[in-house]
Amino acid sequence: MYKRVLLIEDDRDIVELYANVLKDEGFDIDIAYDGTEGLSMAQSGAYDLLLVDLMLPNVTGVDIIRIARNVDLSPHVTAETAIIVLTNMDLTETARQELRQHTQGIYLKVDLTPHRLVDVIRETSGKKA
Repeated sequence: MYKRVLLIEDDRDIVELYANVLKDEGFDIDIAYDGTEGLSMAQSGAYDLLLVDLMLPNVTGVDIIRIARNVDLSPHVTAETAIIVLTNMDLTETARQELRQHTQGIYLKVDLTPHRLVDVIRETSGKKA
C-alpha cells in the first residue's frame, strides 16, 4: 500500500477536498501547486505515489511524468513509484496510450470524488508502470 503521496494540483479547492480525505485515511501527503515545485518534489524520490494533474502552471503534468520516468533525469524515482493522472482534459487516444505506459491510470477529476480516489489508490497499489 502506498504511504507517502505527492499531490501535484493547482486547483486549491480540489487539493483541499482530496488532501483532507487522504489524510483521514492515513496517507502522508505533500502538495505542490505548480509543475516546477511538483517536479522538484517528485524527483526527490521520497514518494510512493504521485497524483498528477496534467494542466499545471510552468511545467505540465505530461512533462513531469516523462521526466520522472527518465532514470537519467530522475534517478531517485524508481519503477516502484506509482503515478496516477488526474485530469479533466479531453485526451487523444495517442496521448492516452503514452500516459498508460508510464502510469497506473488516468482518471477524470469530474468523476472522481475524494473517497473514490482512495478506492482507486487502494485498487492500483499492486500495479507497476
